Amino acid sequence: MNTHHRNRQQVSDRSGSIVVAICLTLMTWPVLGEDGYEGFLEPYRTTNVSFAEMGVLQKVTVTEGMTVDEGQILAELSHEVQDATLQIARKSAESTGKLKSAQTELTYRKALHGKFTDLQRRNHATLDEVERAALDVALSEAALLTVQEELEVRDLECRRIELQIEECRLRSPLRGVVVQVFKEAGEFVAANDPVVMSVVQLDPLKVEFAIAPSVSSQLAIDQNVNLLVGDDKRKLIGTVDFVSPVISAESGTVRVRVSVPNSSGELRGGERCQLRIDAPSAKTPRITLQPGGTPPK
Repeated sequence: MNTHHRNRQQVSDRSGSIVVAICLTLMTWPVLGEDGYEGFLEPYRTTNVSFAEMGVLQKVTVTEGMTVDEGQILAELSHEVQDATLQIARKSAESTGKLKSAQTELTYRKALHGKFTDLQRRNHATLDEVERAALDVALSEAALLTVQEELEVRDLECRRIELQIEECRLRSPLRGVVVQVFKEAGEFVAANDPVVMSVVQLDPLKVEFAIAPSVSSQLAIDQNVNLLVGDDKRKLIGTVDFVSPVISAESGTVRVRVSVPNSSGELRGGERCQLRIDAPSAKTPRITLQPGGTPPK
């Protein structure tokens, strides 16, 4: 009798495990709506724009909801000190007094060397005098080169300061819309909190789907697919721009990203979107237990 009770208990435990496995399978299977796989439209890119340097925020040139172009200035840090330093560096780089002096000295030494060479041919100057004059020419050429190199370094110093000033300007990395501004003029931008605002790209939008591997294998990059968007199920054409080469171990699905054109700006992030794929393998499988709780082989 005890043996019979244990057998019944084992069958009951096995049946319970199978039910749990079936529930987990159904929970992680791709989400299918009446017309296909479901997802939500979202910005193609979302960027939290931040400064590379610390400082006081001098001005914010945009507001929330404003459309911005790539490279447009969004905000600036205070850079009066860098401006003054740049003026000094430019004045130093533009000064030509030492350059003209070195050029004049070289011209004089070359002329003097020519005279000594002519005199030496007529035996009116010694070889040592000619060699000394040639040495003075070489030293003058080196002095002129030194001045020219100093001017090049000053130009580079101006460029370095200009880059420092440019780092005080926050530019948009993309064409999009400012959705949130976190700081106002006069606030300090710290290294541990450099984000000033968030900018999103709304043209195109994107939507990601979790698709069964058997269906994802039918999709290719740049392939056009049919979409239904919103509660009114507007028909649109999207383009596949990514099919993950990896199957998720947790859900057994493949991540697919589809871009949706939105040049008119009519579509909004967060709208429900359905991917229509007519494929028998995309349907949710039915798992039937045989009598006694034994799964089919």
